[in-house]
Amino acid sequence: MTIWIPLGLLAASFVLAETRKLSGRQGGIMGIALPLVFAGSALWLLGQLFMTVDMLAAAEGARDALIAFDAEHARLNTAVMAVLGLGLAFSGGGRAAGLVALADPDEPMPNLVLPVLTALVGFALAMTAYFRI
Repeated sequence: MTIWIPLGLLAASFVLAETRKLSGRQGGIMGIALPLVFAGSALWLLGQLFMTVDMLAAAEGARDALIAFDAEHARLNTAVMAVLGLGLAFSGGGRAAGLVALADPDEPMPNLVLPVLTALVGFALAMTAYFRI
């Protein structure tokens, strides 16, 4: 079995949905069918990939490659982790501070979950890089 049929269905349903959205036509039978066709073809493609690719061997190979890369380029790995962590921490913290500063007092408080989580993940990455040095 080939993966081209579900891939084609994914592409066709996506293009049709975007065309309908841009033309302003919403609802109807196509409004119900397109998301179902998209989800079904995505599951079909995922099933085909799991049946045709040996996932355990691929995961073990990726793990071994990452361990070898970390052993050979530990400083580069640590530097990338530090830069990524600091970028995420400052980005999330700045976004949360901006949302709080620009919040309208008459409106409900903006949702700060995602910016705060981004800042915490960045802080964790930066601290991991710091303790690897």
